[in-house]
Amino acid sequence: MVALVEKKMPDLQPYLTSPSLMTPFQIGHADIGVMASLTVRTLHTIQRVRFQDACVILVLEGSKSVSDLDRPKHAETGDIAVIPAGTIADVTSKPNPNHAYRGVILSFEQSLLTRFSETYPRVVGSKQPLGQVKILKRAEDISDVVGRVIRDFEAGLVIERDLLYHRLVEVLLTLAIRHCVFNGTRQPKLTERVGVLVAADLARNWTATEVACEFAMSEATFRRRLARERTSFSAILAEARLGKGLFLLQSTEQDITSIALDVGYQSPSHFTARFRRRYGVAPSDAR
Repeated sequence: MVALVEKKMPDLQPYLTSPSLMTPFQIGHADIGVMASLTVRTLHTIQRVRFQDACVILVLEGSKSVSDLDRPKHAETGDIAVIPAGTIADVTSKPNPNHAYRGVILSFEQSLLTRFSETYPRVVGSKQPLGQVKILKRAEDISDVVGRVIRDFEAGLVIERDLLYHRLVEVLLTLAIRHCVFNGTRQPKLTERVGVLVAADLARNWTATEVACEFAMSEATFRRRLARERTSFSAILAEARLGKGLFLLQSTEQDITSIALDVGYQSPSHFTARFRRRYGVAPSDAR
């Protein structure tokens, strides 16, 4: 007779009382990825959120619903939402009663995923890359890895590139054991490459002409290539600016005016109008 062992609920109390998570934080390095805290105090749904990079979200308090392919996936406290690059989904964050939704997000740059696939071919093996959002229930193993980054941060360690790289690789290895792998061989489209370029300096007054030059194209060829991908330069720039604005609203305590300026809008009212039109809620209601 086989004994059934109930999965143990991850002990999240150390993270909930962690000084590092009492205030927002971000750790990130180009070509590797980002780790950041997320806090939301009001129940709301953000429409058509685009996840440019593959990521995982650990729910510390409250719950999160991610609806991709018109099917909602629910992550409760202690669960992990695993989200492939390029996912577009409606995202609902539900705070605990009289408190907040709190989580930690880890995103993985495509170059890191490629390097991971090349370094650990036997681990990745013939596993099918994720094509949609997956929820891992009570993912204590991944919570432990996230906890090590938090403890490093609290110990006063500067999270250099190499340390962040190894911590994110730990997460990817743990995911692979659970048969969750991201696509490490995916070649980014021009749309994504342009998004990465402009995201490096969103406050800059980018023009299609100078971006086309960065990709060794004439402006006409550049615009035709984007049209074949059913987008435009102005749409890519707006998406990058508003996406970064959403991230800053939920991962920092910056005021809306400073966020608007940081992502390239000269007036908070313009940012607010564009944000509401894009996501279905006002910036003030997204945090």
